[in-house]
Amino acid sequence: MLTKLLVTAAVILGVFIYLRQRNDAARAVATSTPVSAEQPPFPVPFKMLAYGLAGFIAVSAFCYMLYDYHDSRRLLAIKVVNPLTGAEIEYRSTKGQLKDRSFETVNGQTIRVSENERLVIQAIDE
Repeated sequence: MLTKLLVTAAVILGVFIYLRQRNDAARAVATSTPVSAEQPPFPVPFKMLAYGLAGFIAVSAFCYMLYDYHDSRRLLAIKVVNPLTGAEIEYRSTKGQLKDRSFETVNGQTIRVSENERLVIQAIDE
């Protein structure tokens, strides 16, 4: 964890130094030659493209979060099958509460399943 923080800090510091040197070089060039007021620093289509891309990314992230929220609340019928006796016990749970070998039912009961037992999971359409 500490390594990740140090690497992130090093990258941020490197970008800061790079941008500072680039801005100093741009200022040196700007003082030697006058800048015409006619040309903006970036063309307008580039700015519109950048803003459009940023908006698209934000809307896509929001849609994914909304889908994930909706999908994690899907109701499931979970049957736990004992391979020795063939007995089946049915529970109801949401998809977000389903873990690797355990799940929490809609009643708040936590069920842990052994390696031998089999899970049969079906979506309940309501």
